[in-house]
Amino acid sequence: MDIQTPPRIGAGDRITSICTQISGASPHDEKLFLALAIISRGFVHISDIVSDFPSAQHHGLAVSLRESVVITSEAISFLLPPHDDDAHRVEPIVLRETGDVDDPLRAMTQYLTSRDNSFPLRKELWLCENGTSPTYPWFQHYIRRFFPPVITLHRFRVGGAATRTLASGRTSAKWVENMGHWPSD
Repeated sequence: MDIQTPPRIGAGDRITSICTQISGASPHDEKLFLALAIISRGFVHISDIVSDFPSAQHHGLAVSLRESVVITSEAISFLLPPHDDDAHRVEPIVLRETGDVDDPLRAMTQYLTSRDNSFPLRKELWLCENGTSPTYPWFQHYIRRFFPPVITLHRFRVGGAATRTLASGRTSAKWVENMGHWPSD
């Protein structure tokens, strides 16, 4: 999936506001949250990234690996962990520069720089500053910190993004079904 212009979630311009608050000097967890929030708007289930367990890999859960990241001058791509229903999915998530304040490439670059400086030997792609995998409660904490109470975790789901992505002609209905973990009729 190629994420160039992320569709807006119900949070509207709030992500843009957060982008102006979080900079290269911000704490690691804020950079991680911003990257995840922007990526989840584009077309990634937040459940593909966060888990119920701080040590997801130790619980036998598949996680995205740092080695799956490919960085070029124009894009950053990474692989999501496979699911039981789509274990053969290998299509990378590709983040491209938009030049907007909520540029997914910039957010991911800031996160990766922080992650690689903090955890150069760890295999997991997504790591909090305490070395654990981001969890739903962790993500919800940052939603509450940066968003008004009306914005909840369910706003960071694929639904609206799927409709907009299909309408843009950037992908097929079959791909939406696979990425969204929805069965076809």
